[in-house]
Amino acid sequence: MTRKDFIQLAECLGNFKHYLINDDLDIEEDYQGLIDNIKHICKSTNNDFDSSRFDNAIEKQFKKTLADCINVEK
Repeated sequence: MTRKDFIQLAECLGNFKHYLINDDLDIEEDYQGLIDNIKHICKSTNNDFDSSRFDNAIEKQFKKTLADCINVEK
């Protein structure tokens, strides 16, 4: 990734933070917008970027984190 890509990523995260704090919209909608923006940046810098694999990696990590939290609570 180039400096420009990191700046675009930071802008996406900054927008997400703004809406997370200041907006009454559904957090799931805001989150999906963030993910879509990140995937767009990745695809624009790498034509071989696989959105499905990216989504699967996010879901795998989400399930792992959820399971870890559940185990901690026991």
